[in-house]
Amino acid sequence: MKVQNQIPFMVGTVIYTIGAYSILAVPFILIFQAYKWLESGEWFAIPLSLIFQYLNMAWPSSSWGGVQKIFDWQMHCPISGILFIYGIVFVFLGMHILTNSRTSNSD
Repeated sequence: MKVQNQIPFMVGTVIYTIGAYSILAVPFILIFQAYKWLESGEWFAIPLSLIFQYLNMAWPSSSWGGVQKIFDWQMHCPISGILFIYGIVFVFLGMHILTNSRTSNSD
């Protein structure tokens, strides 16, 4: 197999793996939140903006009003939901790339 043919396979594998690990992280986040809830009696929300603040990263911004509203909405969504949704997208994207790389290698 040529290196040129291995690149789509490696990219698909990396994207698939990122998606799978994102999905697998969701139950651990929810278990942590449930533990904090049982301990304090209040739900410990972990929005995406909290992760950005912790990592000292700037919020995404856009000069387009509608795009900025989407960014703002995602920043207030729970990290478990974001990881789950984007994890599914990455898994399917990785599977698609892997399937296409296998069919192009057989030609």
